[in-house]
Amino acid sequence: MPKKWKLKKSTSLNDYRIFSTKRKSAVSPKDGAVHDFYIIDAPDWVNIVPVTPSGEIVLIRQFRHGTAEVTLEIPGGMIDPGESPVECARRELLEETGFTSTRWEQIGCVRPKPCIHVKLLLYLPGI
Repeated sequence: MPKKWKLKKSTSLNDYRIFSTKRKSAVSPKDGAVHDFYIIDAPDWVNIVPVTPSGEIVLIRQFRHGTAEVTLEIPGGMIDPGESPVECARRELLEETGFTSTRWEQIGCVRPKPCIHVKLLLYLPGI
């Protein structure tokens, strides 16, 4: 079983509104050497897999600046301060698709790139 690294120092670097960057210095459990790691610190977010009564999955098209393309995606977004994940899922589904639901089920929690990111919560509403 891998041993945990001991955090020595965490330094905030830049704030980009939807995420910030940090440098964390940690001590290797193998040799005691200090190494720097760079992470993205961002709010948790949700993605929603909306399924209609007829079994269709609702997708959205959005222009994404990272790829400079219109992409086909499931709805989702960042959890606002003080907002629960399911409140965020309800809000994002309505904002992005116009759909609502009275039944919600969390179907997972993933860390898409755990070396630099936080978690992503997945919801399945019955619409």
